[in-house]
Amino acid sequence: MKWDRNVDAAGTGGLITGYVLARDDGMGGLFTNILDTRGTSPQISEHLITGLTSSLLYRFKVTAYNYNNLAAGESSDSSSYYACEAPKTWVKPSKLSTTTETISVGWNEPSDNGGCSIKGYSVHVDDA
Repeated sequence: MKWDRNVDAAGTGGLITGYVLARDDGMGGLFTNILDTRGTSPQISEHLITGLTSSLLYRFKVTAYNYNNLAAGESSDSSSYYACEAPKTWVKPSKLSTTTETISVGWNEPSDNGGCSIKGYSVHVDDA
């Protein structure tokens, strides 16, 4: 997860001394703090999230804190992301039909979709 650091780091509330990153449980539940850099690392603006369950939609939000340990404004709007991996196996396309100017190809959906539904396919032609 990556976010933009507060551009007004020396605003009226004082210097930004850190951020709190929060995440829900992937089922729309309450947010829980998963990273707190207040007073330790205000330059951090990304965090590797582990322990997610594939196919769940997780919501994240971040809050900047100032020198007085007060939130420097509201938390960010939440962003939502599915926890998915790339499909592990692919079936080669097969030729369905040909003419002198066209080739129709077909393929099957991967047997392992990485935990999330397939939204589309891209077909590439190697003309080498």
